[in-house]
Amino acid sequence: MADWSTLPVEIRLMILDLVAEDYYFNSEPYARAGYASVCQEWQPVFEQRNFRQLTLDQERISGLERFMYTEHRRDYLKHLFLRVQLDEYDCTVCQSPEDDETTRNNNYIMSRALWNVLIILSKWTRSVQSRLTLELGAYSLSDSKHTFRDFHLEQGYPIMGTLTTNLDLPEFSTFSQTFPKVKIITGLLIRRQFYRKIAIHSLSKLLREAFICLQWFRHEGWYNINLRQQVSFERDYRSLILGNLPSTLQDLYIFEDFNELLCPERSTQHRNRSLGLALSEASRSLKNLSAAFLFDAKDFFITFWPTKLQTSNVVPWKNLQTLALTSRLLHPEISRNKIKKLLIAAGRTAAFMPRLKVMEIWNGGKGHACVFRYSNDAGTPQIIWTSNWGIDVQLDDDVVSCWSALPNGQHLESTLITIVNRLPRRQKQIKTYAATIRYLRLRSHVLHLISDYQLHWEEYKLLKG
Repeated sequence: MADWSTLPVEIRLMILDLVAEDYYFNSEPYARAGYASVCQEWQPVFEQRNFRQLTLDQERISGLERFMYTEHRRDYLKHLFLRVQLDEYDCTVCQSPEDDETTRNNNYIMSRALWNVLIILSKWTRSVQSRLTLELGAYSLSDSKHTFRDFHLEQGYPIMGTLTTNLDLPEFSTFSQTFPKVKIITGLLIRRQFYRKIAIHSLSKLLREAFICLQWFRHEGWYNINLRQQVSFERDYRSLILGNLPSTLQDLYIFEDFNELLCPERSTQHRNRSLGLALSEASRSLKNLSAAFLFDAKDFFITFWPTKLQTSNVVPWKNLQTLALTSRLLHPEISRNKIKKLLIAAGRTAAFMPRLKVMEIWNGGKGHACVFRYSNDAGTPQIIWTSNWGIDVQLDDDVVSCWSALPNGQHLESTLITIVNRLPRRQKQIKTYAATIRYLRLRSHVLHLISDYQLHWEEYKLLKG
Protein backbone atom coordinates (compact mmCIF):
# COMPACT_ATOMS: atom_id res chain seq x y z
CA MET A 1 0.00 0.00 0.00
CA ALA A 2 1.44 3.35 -1.02
CA ASP A 3 2.65 5.68 1.69
CA TRP A 4 0.37 8.73 2.18
CA SER A 5 3.18 11.17 1.46
CA THR A 6 3.93 9.53 -1.89
CA LEU A 7 0.42 10.09 -3.23
CA PRO A 8 -0.13 13.07 -5.57
CA VAL A 9 -1.64 16.13 -3.90
CA GLU A 10 -4.80 15.83 -6.03
CA ILE A 11 -5.37 12.24 -4.85
CA ARG A 12 -4.84 13.18 -1.21
CA LEU A 13 -7.36 16.02 -1.49
CA MET A 14 -9.88 13.67 -3.09
CA ILE A 15 -9.45 11.24 -0.20
CA LEU A 16 -9.90 13.99 2.34
CA ASP A 17 -13.07 15.12 0.57
CA LEU A 18 -14.39 11.55 0.79
CA VAL A 19 -13.57 11.43 4.50
CA ALA A 20 -15.39 14.73 5.02
CA GLU A 21 -18.39 13.52 3.03
CA ASP A 22 -18.54 10.27 5.00
CA TYR A 23 -18.77 12.34 8.19
CA TYR A 24 -22.24 13.55 7.23
CA PHE A 25 -23.66 10.05 6.89
CA ASN A 26 -21.65 7.56 8.92
CA SER A 27 -19.94 9.05 11.94
CA GLU A 28 -20.39 10.43 15.42
CA PRO A 29 -21.67 14.04 15.62
CA TYR A 30 -18.28 15.49 16.51
CA ALA A 31 -16.01 13.04 14.71
CA ARG A 32 -14.92 15.56 12.09
CA ALA A 33 -13.44 17.79 14.78
CA GLY A 34 -10.87 15.07 15.45
CA TYR A 35 -9.80 14.85 11.81
CA ALA A 36 -8.21 18.29 12.06
CA SER A 37 -5.82 17.03 14.74
CA VAL A 38 -4.42 14.10 12.70
CA CYS A 39 -1.60 16.12 11.18
CA GLN A 40 -0.70 19.60 9.96
CA GLU A 41 -1.74 18.74 6.41
CA TRP A 42 -5.22 17.69 7.52
CA GLN A 43 -5.75 20.62 9.87
CA PRO A 44 -6.54 23.43 7.37
CA VAL A 45 -8.65 21.10 5.21
CA PHE A 46 -10.99 20.11 8.03
CA GLU A 47 -10.86 23.34 9.99
CA GLN A 48 -12.39 25.13 7.02
CA ARG A 49 -15.35 22.77 7.27
CA ASN A 50 -15.44 22.58 11.06
CA PHE A 51 -15.60 26.33 11.54
CA ARG A 52 -17.69 27.30 8.50
CA GLN A 53 -20.95 27.18 10.47
CA LEU A 54 -21.33 27.18 14.25
CA THR A 55 -24.47 26.80 16.35
CA LEU A 56 -24.44 28.12 19.90
CA ASP A 57 -26.83 28.28 22.80
CA GLN A 58 -26.24 30.49 25.82
CA GLU A 59 -24.14 27.84 27.56
CA ARG A 60 -21.61 27.57 24.72
CA ILE A 61 -20.95 31.25 24.02
CA SER A 62 -17.77 31.26 26.10
CA GLY A 63 -16.35 28.60 23.79
CA LEU A 64 -16.69 30.96 20.83
CA GLU A 65 -13.88 33.16 22.11
CA ARG A 66 -11.82 30.20 23.27
CA PHE A 67 -11.86 28.28 19.99
CA MET A 68 -11.92 31.18 17.52
CA TYR A 69 -8.74 32.78 18.79
CA THR A 70 -6.90 32.89 15.46
CA GLU A 71 -7.55 35.16 12.51
CA HIS A 72 -7.72 32.32 9.96
CA ARG A 73 -10.35 30.44 12.00
CA ARG A 74 -12.46 33.57 12.13
CA ASP A 75 -12.13 33.90 8.37
CA TYR A 76 -13.43 30.33 8.01
CA LEU A 77 -16.61 31.21 9.90
CA LYS A 78 -19.45 32.24 7.56
CA HIS A 79 -22.57 31.48 9.58
CA LEU A 80 -23.05 31.86 13.33
CA PHE A 81 -26.37 30.62 14.69
CA LEU A 82 -27.29 31.87 18.18
CA ARG A 83 -30.12 29.53 19.15
CA VAL A 84 -31.17 30.57 22.64
CA GLN A 85 -32.77 27.85 24.71
CA LEU A 86 -35.56 29.03 27.00
CA ASP A 87 -36.95 27.22 30.02
CA GLU A 88 -39.17 24.18 29.54
CA TYR A 89 -42.88 24.09 30.38
CA ASP A 90 -45.52 21.41 30.86
CA CYS A 91 -49.10 20.71 29.82
CA THR A 92 -50.52 22.84 32.62
CA VAL A 93 -49.37 26.03 30.90
CA CYS A 94 -48.82 25.14 27.21
CA GLN A 95 -52.27 26.53 26.30
CA SER A 96 -51.86 29.70 28.40
CA PRO A 97 -50.08 33.02 27.87
CA GLU A 98 -46.70 33.39 29.53
CA ASP A 99 -46.93 34.92 33.00
CA ASP A 100 -44.88 37.98 33.93
CA GLU A 101 -42.18 35.99 35.70
CA THR A 102 -41.67 33.70 32.69
CA THR A 103 -41.53 36.68 30.36
CA ARG A 104 -38.94 38.44 32.50
CA ASN A 105 -36.84 35.31 32.74
CA ASN A 106 -36.98 34.68 28.97
CA ASN A 107 -36.05 38.30 28.27
CA TYR A 108 -33.09 38.02 30.62
CA ILE A 109 -31.85 34.79 28.99
CA MET A 110 -32.11 36.32 25.52
CA SER A 111 -30.56 39.66 26.50
CA ARG A 112 -27.58 38.13 28.24
CA ALA A 113 -26.89 35.66 25.41
CA LEU A 114 -27.11 38.30 22.69
CA TRP A 115 -25.00 40.78 24.63
CA ASN A 116 -22.26 38.23 25.28
CA VAL A 117 -22.07 37.20 21.63
CA LEU A 118 -21.92 40.80 20.42
CA ILE A 119 -19.18 41.66 22.91
CA ILE A 120 -17.05 38.83 21.50
CA LEU A 121 -17.78 39.64 17.85
CA SER A 122 -17.10 43.34 18.35
CA LYS A 123 -13.45 42.48 19.00
CA TRP A 124 -13.04 40.79 15.63
CA THR A 125 -11.57 42.86 12.84
CA ARG A 126 -13.14 42.67 9.42
CA SER A 127 -11.07 41.83 6.37
CA VAL A 128 -12.08 42.24 2.74
CA GLN A 129 -13.07 38.56 2.61
CA SER A 130 -15.01 38.60 5.88
CA ARG A 131 -18.70 37.89 5.40
CA LEU A 132 -20.41 36.66 8.57
CA THR A 133 -24.11 35.89 8.84
CA LEU A 134 -25.63 36.01 12.31
CA GLU A 135 -28.81 33.96 12.73
CA LEU A 136 -31.02 34.54 15.77
CA GLY A 137 -33.65 32.27 17.23
CA ALA A 138 -35.16 31.28 20.57
CA TYR A 139 -37.05 28.14 21.52
CA SER A 140 -37.94 25.80 24.36
CA LEU A 141 -37.40 22.06 24.27
CA SER A 142 -41.06 21.80 25.26
CA ASP A 143 -42.23 23.35 21.98
CA SER A 144 -41.87 20.09 20.08
CA LYS A 145 -43.60 18.11 22.84
CA HIS A 146 -46.83 20.06 22.76
CA THR A 147 -48.84 21.80 20.04
CA PHE A 148 -45.94 22.20 17.55
CA ARG A 149 -45.12 18.51 17.36
CA ASP A 150 -47.07 17.73 14.16
CA PHE A 151 -46.93 21.07 12.28
CA HIS A 152 -50.61 21.71 13.11
CA LEU A 153 -51.26 24.72 15.32
CA GLU A 154 -54.36 24.48 17.45
CA GLN A 155 -57.03 27.14 17.44
CA GLY A 156 -56.48 29.66 20.20
CA TYR A 157 -52.86 28.65 20.78
CA PRO A 158 -51.25 31.66 22.50
CA ILE A 159 -47.63 30.71 23.21
CA MET A 160 -46.18 32.79 20.40
CA GLY A 161 -44.29 35.36 22.43
CA THR A 162 -42.13 38.46 22.06
CA LEU A 163 -38.62 38.72 23.48
CA THR A 164 -37.23 42.07 24.55
CA THR A 165 -33.56 42.86 24.99
CA ASN A 166 -33.19 44.66 28.28
CA LEU A 167 -29.84 46.33 28.94
CA ASP A 168 -31.17 48.04 32.08
CA LEU A 169 -30.75 44.83 34.04
CA PRO A 170 -28.34 45.07 37.01
CA GLU A 171 -26.07 42.47 35.39
CA PHE A 172 -25.26 44.97 32.61
CA SER A 173 -24.81 48.00 34.88
CA THR A 174 -21.03 48.08 34.38
CA PHE A 175 -21.46 48.31 30.60
CA SER A 176 -22.79 50.99 28.34
CA GLN A 177 -26.50 50.63 27.55
CA THR A 178 -25.57 50.87 23.89
CA PHE A 179 -24.93 47.69 21.93
CA PRO A 180 -21.29 47.26 20.87
CA LYS A 181 -20.53 47.95 17.20
CA VAL A 182 -19.93 44.74 15.26
CA LYS A 183 -18.24 45.26 11.89
CA ILE A 184 -17.84 41.57 11.06
CA ILE A 185 -21.58 40.88 10.63
CA THR A 186 -22.80 41.51 7.08
CA GLY A 187 -25.96 39.38 7.14
CA LEU A 188 -28.77 39.00 9.71
CA LEU A 189 -31.21 36.08 9.55
CA ILE A 190 -34.36 35.41 11.59
CA ARG A 191 -36.42 32.44 10.32
CA ARG A 192 -40.11 31.56 10.68
CA GLN A 193 -39.16 28.37 12.50
CA PHE A 194 -39.06 30.30 15.77
CA TYR A 195 -42.42 31.43 17.08
CA ARG A 196 -41.11 33.95 19.59
CA LYS A 197 -40.43 37.32 18.04
CA ILE A 198 -37.71 39.75 18.92
CA ALA A 199 -39.47 42.96 19.91
CA ILE A 200 -39.25 45.53 17.12
CA HIS A 201 -37.82 48.25 19.34
CA SER A 202 -35.07 45.81 20.36
CA LEU A 203 -34.46 44.85 16.73
CA SER A 204 -34.33 48.52 15.77
CA LYS A 205 -31.74 49.14 18.46
CA LEU A 206 -29.63 46.27 17.13
CA LEU A 207 -29.81 47.52 13.55
CA ARG A 208 -29.04 51.08 14.58
CA GLU A 209 -26.23 50.45 17.05
CA ALA A 210 -24.62 47.03 16.49
CA PHE A 211 -24.88 46.01 12.84
CA ILE A 212 -23.16 48.98 11.26
CA CYS A 213 -21.87 47.02 8.23
CA LEU A 214 -25.01 45.00 7.50
CA GLN A 215 -25.50 44.24 3.80
CA TRP A 216 -28.56 41.98 3.91
CA PHE A 217 -31.37 41.27 6.36
CA ARG A 218 -33.94 38.45 6.17
CA HIS A 219 -36.76 38.75 8.70
CA GLU A 220 -39.38 36.00 8.82
CA GLY A 221 -42.02 36.06 11.53
CA TRP A 222 -45.61 35.26 12.44
CA TYR A 223 -48.77 37.32 12.51
CA ASN A 224 -49.68 37.99 16.14
CA ILE A 225 -52.60 36.13 17.63
CA ASN A 226 -53.45 39.17 19.73
CA LEU A 227 -54.79 41.89 17.40
CA ARG A 228 -53.72 44.70 19.72
CA GLN A 229 -50.16 43.37 19.72
CA GLN A 230 -50.24 43.10 15.92
CA VAL A 231 -51.29 46.74 15.58
CA SER A 232 -48.46 47.77 17.89
CA PHE A 233 -46.03 45.58 15.97
CA GLU A 234 -46.97 47.20 12.64
CA ARG A 235 -46.62 50.69 14.09
CA ASP A 236 -43.15 49.88 15.41
CA TYR A 237 -42.17 48.16 12.17
CA ARG A 238 -42.95 51.30 10.22
CA SER A 239 -40.53 53.20 12.46
CA LEU A 240 -37.88 50.52 11.95
CA ILE A 241 -38.15 50.79 8.18
CA LEU A 242 -38.10 54.57 8.05
CA GLY A 243 -35.42 55.27 10.62
CA ASN A 244 -33.34 52.25 11.58
CA LEU A 245 -32.21 50.41 8.45
CA PRO A 246 -28.40 50.66 8.14
CA SER A 247 -27.14 52.79 5.26
CA THR A 248 -25.00 49.84 4.16
CA LEU A 249 -28.04 47.59 3.59
CA GLN A 250 -28.45 46.30 0.02
CA ASP A 251 -30.89 43.38 0.30
CA LEU A 252 -34.04 43.22 2.44
CA TYR A 253 -36.32 40.17 2.64
CA ILE A 254 -39.42 40.31 4.86
CA PHE A 255 -41.97 37.54 5.29
CA GLU A 256 -44.97 37.49 7.65
CA ASP A 257 -46.44 34.03 8.04
CA PHE A 258 -49.92 33.32 9.38
CA ASN A 259 -52.20 30.46 10.27
CA GLU A 260 -55.90 30.66 9.42
CA LEU A 261 -56.87 28.57 12.47
CA LEU A 262 -55.12 30.99 14.78
CA CYS A 263 -55.99 34.21 12.98
CA PRO A 264 -59.27 33.80 11.04
CA GLU A 265 -59.79 37.57 11.17
CA ARG A 266 -56.57 38.27 9.27
CA SER A 267 -58.15 37.88 5.83
CA THR A 268 -60.79 40.50 6.59
CA GLN A 269 -58.69 42.88 8.66
CA HIS A 270 -58.08 46.33 7.24
CA ARG A 271 -54.43 46.50 6.18
CA ASN A 272 -51.97 49.08 7.44
CA ARG A 273 -51.49 51.22 4.33
CA SER A 274 -48.68 53.26 5.86
CA LEU A 275 -46.40 50.21 5.96
CA GLY A 276 -46.27 49.79 2.19
CA LEU A 277 -45.72 53.50 1.64
CA ALA A 278 -42.93 53.51 4.23
CA LEU A 279 -41.25 50.56 2.52
CA SER A 280 -41.50 52.34 -0.82
CA GLU A 281 -39.75 55.41 0.60
CA ALA A 282 -37.07 53.47 2.47
CA SER A 283 -36.13 51.11 -0.36
CA ARG A 284 -34.73 53.63 -2.85
CA SER A 285 -31.12 52.54 -2.29
CA LEU A 286 -31.72 48.78 -2.07
CA LYS A 287 -30.55 46.24 -4.64
CA ASN A 288 -33.01 43.41 -3.86
CA LEU A 289 -36.33 43.62 -2.02
CA SER A 290 -38.96 41.05 -1.13
CA ALA A 291 -41.89 41.70 1.20
CA ALA A 292 -44.70 39.19 1.70
CA PHE A 293 -48.08 39.68 3.44
CA LEU A 294 -47.06 42.29 6.02
CA PHE A 295 -47.02 44.80 3.15
CA ASP A 296 -49.36 45.13 0.17
CA ALA A 297 -48.06 45.95 -3.30
CA LYS A 298 -50.89 48.47 -3.78
CA ASP A 299 -49.52 50.63 -0.98
CA PHE A 300 -45.95 50.31 -2.29
CA PHE A 301 -47.11 51.60 -5.71
CA ILE A 302 -49.76 54.03 -4.44
CA THR A 303 -47.84 57.16 -5.49
CA PHE A 304 -48.01 55.89 -9.09
CA TRP A 305 -51.68 54.87 -9.06
CA PRO A 306 -53.39 55.53 -12.43
CA THR A 307 -55.79 58.05 -10.90
CA LYS A 308 -52.93 60.18 -9.59
CA LEU A 309 -50.96 62.76 -11.52
CA GLN A 310 -47.33 61.83 -12.10
CA THR A 311 -44.96 64.20 -10.33
CA SER A 312 -41.61 65.20 -11.79
CA ASN A 313 -39.58 64.99 -8.56
CA VAL A 314 -39.67 61.22 -8.07
CA VAL A 315 -36.62 59.73 -6.33
CA PRO A 316 -35.70 56.65 -8.40
CA TRP A 317 -34.76 53.18 -7.21
CA LYS A 318 -31.41 53.53 -8.98
CA ASN A 319 -29.95 50.23 -7.68
CA LEU A 320 -33.00 47.96 -7.47
CA GLN A 321 -32.68 44.81 -9.57
CA THR A 322 -35.33 42.49 -8.12
CA LEU A 323 -38.66 43.15 -6.41
CA ALA A 324 -41.18 40.65 -5.02
CA LEU A 325 -44.41 41.78 -3.35
CA THR A 326 -47.75 40.27 -2.37
CA SER A 327 -51.15 41.85 -2.90
CA ARG A 328 -54.62 40.89 -1.74
CA LEU A 329 -55.94 42.37 -4.98
CA LEU A 330 -54.65 39.32 -6.85
CA HIS A 331 -57.69 37.24 -6.01
CA PRO A 332 -60.32 35.76 -8.35
CA GLU A 333 -63.13 37.54 -6.48
CA ILE A 334 -61.57 41.01 -6.87
CA SER A 335 -62.80 43.10 -9.79
CA ARG A 336 -60.58 43.01 -12.87
CA ASN A 337 -60.54 46.81 -12.95
CA LYS A 338 -58.82 47.00 -9.55
CA ILE A 339 -56.26 44.42 -10.66
CA LYS A 340 -55.66 46.38 -13.86
CA LYS A 341 -54.93 49.54 -11.84
CA LEU A 342 -52.47 47.62 -9.65
CA LEU A 343 -50.53 46.31 -12.64
CA ILE A 344 -50.49 49.72 -14.34
CA ALA A 345 -49.22 51.33 -11.12
CA ALA A 346 -46.51 48.66 -10.99
CA GLY A 347 -45.49 49.49 -14.56
CA ARG A 348 -45.41 53.22 -13.88
CA THR A 349 -43.21 52.53 -10.83
CA ALA A 350 -40.89 50.28 -12.85
CA ALA A 351 -40.10 53.25 -15.09
CA PHE A 352 -38.11 54.64 -12.15
CA MET A 353 -36.17 51.43 -11.65
CA PRO A 354 -33.53 51.63 -14.42
CA ARG A 355 -31.71 48.42 -13.36
CA LEU A 356 -34.80 46.30 -12.75
CA LYS A 357 -34.41 42.69 -13.93
CA VAL A 358 -37.33 40.89 -12.30
CA MET A 359 -40.51 42.07 -10.58
CA GLU A 360 -43.07 39.61 -9.20
CA ILE A 361 -46.43 40.42 -7.61
CA TRP A 362 -48.15 37.36 -6.24
CA ASN A 363 -50.83 35.96 -3.98
CA GLY A 364 -52.22 32.60 -3.01
CA GLY A 365 -54.57 30.89 -0.63
CA LYS A 366 -57.11 28.13 -0.36
CA GLY A 367 -58.12 27.24 -3.92
CA HIS A 368 -56.34 30.08 -5.73
CA ALA A 369 -52.84 30.96 -6.96
CA CYS A 370 -51.60 33.90 -9.03
CA VAL A 371 -48.27 35.43 -10.14
CA PHE A 372 -47.61 38.50 -12.29
CA ARG A 373 -44.01 38.69 -13.46
CA TYR A 374 -41.98 41.22 -15.40
CA SER A 375 -38.50 40.13 -16.46
CA ASN A 376 -35.80 41.77 -18.53
CA ASP A 377 -32.67 39.90 -17.51
CA ALA A 378 -32.37 37.75 -20.65
CA GLY A 379 -32.36 40.63 -23.14
CA THR A 380 -36.01 40.15 -24.09
CA PRO A 381 -38.54 41.97 -21.88
CA GLN A 382 -41.71 40.09 -21.05
CA ILE A 383 -44.68 40.12 -18.74
CA ILE A 384 -46.25 36.84 -17.65
CA TRP A 385 -49.55 36.19 -15.92
CA THR A 386 -49.83 32.78 -14.24
CA SER A 387 -52.99 31.73 -12.36
CA ASN A 388 -55.60 29.03 -11.89
CA TRP A 389 -58.49 31.47 -12.27
CA GLY A 390 -59.91 30.02 -15.48
CA ILE A 391 -59.63 30.28 -19.24
CA ASP A 392 -61.11 33.79 -19.58
CA VAL A 393 -58.22 35.59 -17.85
CA GLN A 394 -56.22 37.90 -20.11
CA LEU A 395 -53.81 40.77 -19.57
CA ASP A 396 -55.63 44.04 -20.20
CA ASP A 397 -54.46 46.08 -23.23
CA ASP A 398 -53.83 49.10 -20.99
CA VAL A 399 -51.54 46.99 -18.80
CA VAL A 400 -49.57 45.78 -21.83
CA SER A 401 -49.30 49.33 -23.17
CA CYS A 402 -48.01 50.62 -19.85
CA TRP A 403 -45.28 48.01 -19.57
CA SER A 404 -44.38 48.41 -23.25
CA ALA A 405 -43.75 52.10 -22.63
CA LEU A 406 -40.84 51.59 -20.24
CA PRO A 407 -37.75 53.60 -21.23
CA ASN A 408 -35.69 52.12 -24.05
CA GLY A 409 -32.73 51.74 -21.75
CA GLN A 410 -34.64 49.08 -19.87
CA HIS A 411 -36.05 47.31 -22.89
CA LEU A 412 -33.01 47.72 -25.09
CA GLU A 413 -35.46 48.65 -27.86
CA SER A 414 -36.87 45.10 -27.87
CA THR A 415 -40.56 44.35 -28.22
CA LEU A 416 -42.35 43.34 -25.03
CA ILE A 417 -43.57 39.73 -25.01
CA THR A 418 -46.86 38.94 -23.26
CA ILE A 419 -47.63 35.45 -21.93
CA VAL A 420 -50.63 34.03 -20.07
CA ASN A 421 -50.16 30.69 -18.30
CA ARG A 422 -53.16 28.84 -16.95
CA LEU A 423 -52.58 26.49 -14.06
CA PRO A 424 -54.79 23.41 -13.55
CA ARG A 425 -57.90 24.36 -11.58
CA ARG A 426 -57.36 21.84 -8.82
CA GLN A 427 -58.56 23.97 -5.95
CA LYS A 428 -58.57 21.01 -3.58
CA GLN A 429 -54.82 20.67 -4.11
CA ILE A 430 -54.22 24.29 -3.05
CA LYS A 431 -54.51 24.70 0.70
CA THR A 432 -52.33 27.76 1.33
CA TYR A 433 -50.13 30.31 -0.42
CA ALA A 434 -47.31 27.71 -0.40
CA ALA A 435 -48.61 26.32 -3.70
CA THR A 436 -47.95 29.71 -5.34
CA ILE A 437 -44.37 30.07 -4.15
CA ARG A 438 -43.19 27.20 -6.35
CA TYR A 439 -43.99 29.29 -9.46
CA LEU A 440 -41.89 32.29 -8.37
CA ARG A 441 -38.57 33.04 -10.01
CA LEU A 442 -37.65 35.00 -6.88
CA ARG A 443 -38.53 32.07 -4.66
CA SER A 444 -35.20 32.15 -2.84
CA HIS A 445 -35.76 35.84 -2.06
CA VAL A 446 -39.23 35.28 -0.64
CA LEU A 447 -38.20 32.54 1.81
CA HIS A 448 -34.99 31.11 3.19
CA LEU A 449 -34.21 27.67 1.74
CA ILE A 450 -34.88 25.88 5.04
CA SER A 451 -38.09 27.84 5.63
CA ASP A 452 -39.24 27.01 2.10
CA TYR A 453 -38.67 23.30 2.73
CA GLN A 454 -40.51 23.44 6.06
CA LEU A 455 -43.42 25.30 4.52
CA HIS A 456 -43.91 22.78 1.75
CA TRP A 457 -43.61 19.90 4.20
CA GLU A 458 -46.42 21.50 6.20
CA GLU A 459 -48.44 21.86 2.99
CA TYR A 460 -47.86 18.17 2.26
CA LYS A 461 -49.10 17.29 5.75
CA LEU A 462 -52.25 19.31 5.14
CA LEU A 463 -52.93 17.57 1.84
CA LYS A 464 -52.54 14.19 3.51
CA GLY A 465 -55.02 15.33 6.13
